Amino acid sequence: MLEQMRGGSTAIAGFAREAQRRGWTLVPSVWAGAMPSNRITADAFERIAREIADDLREAWHDGLAGIFLDLHGAAVAEGADDAEGELLARLRAIVGPDLPIVASLDLHANVTRRMLALASGLTAYRTYPHVDMVATGGVRRRCWRDVWRSRGAGSRPPGACRSCCH
Repeated sequence: MLEQMRGGSTAIAGFAREAQRRGWTLVPSVWAGAMPSNRITADAFERIAREIADDLREAWHDGLAGIFLDLHGAAVAEGADDAEGELLARLRAIVGPDLPIVASLDLHANVTRRMLALASGLTAYRTYPHVDMVATGGVRRRCWRDVWRSRGAGSRPPGACRSCCH
């Protein structure tokens, strides 16, 4: 997944390039896309969420410094109107409250209270067309700077999600 995505113009590409520059080891999971204006089937959502959770459980035993998710922010699945919030809840249940989970979002994301409560940081593209997706994923930018600084201090900055998203 990383080899295919690294050269692209998505947030995950920006994150992968910045991580490589910093010498970080990445543990990739799933990157999936869907046609807009439709619900994700319950089966597809469960398969994707389960694979991500399984990959996280495996990587969690080896130790992780944080999680980056390249999300859309307006996904709706059958049985999960807040699909990103549901995914964040499943991942947070695995890693607990302290591990940073940061996500990039599309410009028109539907950011829910649940997403804000579960993520350490959320950031969205600022342009349309989305010419800043790579910059949004790059860890020198936006939420990552504050989240990783707070990680060193051993605390999660209060309201970090809110401060990154306006």
